[in-house]
Amino acid sequence: MAKKDINQAKLSERRRKRLQELEAQMSELKKKLNDQSKLLKLKESTERTVSKLNQEIRVTNPSLRL
Repeated sequence: MAKKDINQAKLSERRRKRLQELEAQMSELKKKLNDQSKLLKLKESTERTVSKLNQEIRVTNPSLRL
Protein backbone atom coordinates (compact mmCIF):
# COMPACT_ATOMS: atom_id res chain seq x y z
CA MET A 1 0.00 0.00 0.00
CA ALA A 2 2.83 2.41 0.82
CA LYS A 3 4.47 1.76 -2.55
CA LYS A 4 1.21 2.66 -4.27
CA ASP A 5 1.10 5.92 -2.30
CA ILE A 6 4.71 6.69 -3.26
CA ASN A 7 3.98 6.02 -6.93
CA GLN A 8 0.87 8.19 -6.71
CA ALA A 9 2.90 10.99 -5.10
CA LYS A 10 5.55 10.73 -7.84
CA LEU A 11 2.88 10.87 -10.51
CA SER A 12 1.27 13.88 -8.86
CA GLU A 13 4.64 15.61 -8.65
CA ARG A 14 5.36 14.94 -12.35
CA ARG A 15 1.95 16.31 -13.28
CA ARG A 16 2.49 19.38 -11.11
CA LYS A 17 5.88 20.07 -12.73
CA ARG A 18 4.45 19.54 -16.22
CA LEU A 19 1.61 21.92 -15.43
CA GLN A 20 4.13 24.54 -14.29
CA GLU A 21 6.13 24.06 -17.50
CA LEU A 22 3.02 24.45 -19.63
CA GLU A 23 1.92 27.55 -17.70
CA ALA A 24 5.36 29.11 -18.23
CA GLN A 25 5.22 28.24 -21.93
CA MET A 26 1.74 29.74 -22.19
CA SER A 27 2.93 32.92 -20.51
CA GLU A 28 5.84 33.21 -22.94
CA LEU A 29 3.56 32.62 -25.94
CA LYS A 30 1.11 35.26 -24.69
CA LYS A 31 4.00 37.72 -24.40
CA LYS A 32 5.15 36.92 -27.95
CA LEU A 33 1.59 37.29 -29.24
CA ASN A 34 1.28 40.67 -27.53
CA ASP A 35 4.62 41.80 -29.01
CA GLN A 36 3.57 40.65 -32.49
CA SER A 37 0.25 42.44 -32.12
CA LYS A 38 2.04 45.67 -31.23
CA LEU A 39 4.35 45.28 -34.23
CA LEU A 40 1.42 44.63 -36.54
CA LYS A 41 -0.37 47.77 -35.31
CA LEU A 42 2.83 49.77 -35.80
CA LYS A 43 3.26 48.36 -39.31
CA GLU A 44 -0.34 49.20 -40.23
CA SER A 45 0.07 52.72 -38.86
CA THR A 46 3.30 53.17 -40.80
CA GLU A 47 1.67 51.93 -44.00
CA ARG A 48 -1.19 54.41 -43.56
CA THR A 49 1.30 57.23 -43.01
CA VAL A 50 3.31 56.26 -46.09
CA SER A 51 0.15 56.10 -48.17
CA LYS A 52 -0.98 59.49 -46.89
CA LEU A 53 2.41 61.05 -47.62
CA ASN A 54 2.50 59.53 -51.10
CA GLN A 55 -0.94 61.00 -51.75
CA GLU A 56 0.25 64.42 -50.56
CA ILE A 57 3.28 64.18 -52.86
CA ARG A 58 1.05 63.36 -55.84
CA VAL A 59 -1.24 66.29 -55.03
CA THR A 60 1.58 68.81 -54.58
CA ASN A 61 3.66 67.58 -57.49
CA PRO A 62 1.57 65.66 -60.04
CA SER A 63 4.54 65.16 -62.36
CA LEU A 64 6.03 62.70 -59.86
CA ARG A 65 4.74 59.15 -60.12
CA LEU A 66 5.22 56.81 -57.19
